[in-house]
Amino acid sequence: LATLGIRQDFVGNRVTGSPDEDTRATTGRASLMYETPVGFNPYVTYATSFNPVFGANVCADICKAQRGEIYEVGFKYNPFPGTAINGAIFDTVEKNRLAAGSVPDANGFIASIQTGQVRIRGAELEVITKVTPDLNLIGAYTYLDAKVESGDNAGKHIETVPEQQASLWGTYRLTALGLREVTIGSGVRYIGVSWDGTDTLQTPDYTLFDAMIKYETGPWRLQINATNLTDKRHMTTCLARGDCFPGMGRT
Repeated sequence: LATLGIRQDFVGNRVTGSPDEDTRATTGRASLMYETPVGFNPYVTYATSFNPVFGANVCADICKAQRGEIYEVGFKYNPFPGTAINGAIFDTVEKNRLAAGSVPDANGFIASIQTGQVRIRGAELEVITKVTPDLNLIGAYTYLDAKVESGDNAGKHIETVPEQQASLWGTYRLTALGLREVTIGSGVRYIGVSWDGTDTLQTPDYTLFDAMIKYETGPWRLQINATNLTDKRHMTTCLARGDCFPGMGRT
């Protein structure tokens, strides 16, 4: 199976008192997957990206558009009905990525900076399986090595990007109790440590628990979802300029 795509972007930005911005870019993607008779389907893909950056007081000058490219190799495997295993390793390079600045300008404003080049390499694994007709499990793990390669803060970790993330979620239909219409579910999410962009301040890792219960009848579903069940107080990330962002409490 082959996929080829090409995209052309034309972007214009007009702000009174600032120079006009006109940007265009051509990006594309190409991928190839081989379907085997045993349900193991390896693939390879390459893609480029373009993302204009706008907004007042974002950069000290006009922001350059972000550009990127990614190489990815992976597989999709269905060993038997009801089970899917998906895995991938990837290498992404981005230019002109926004990062939090730490030095104020003449007016005291701390603008963002655009790093010369960043690189994000990593791997992902996901398993979806139906253990029994009533029990389903979903597990996932991601590892990211995200660092600045050139420009400001070269060699440092990219801000806000955790190195590791993992999750496990399960649902169970209460057929054994004569309540086939009722399904309960629970899960756990782990978010690893992240950095502030200068490798000075580290945000600790944290673990959150979620749950849900739903009732289905005919075309109707009544569902209640709960996130961060233990109401854990945590910070999602902290930046070099000194601001930290608290995570959501119990919802």
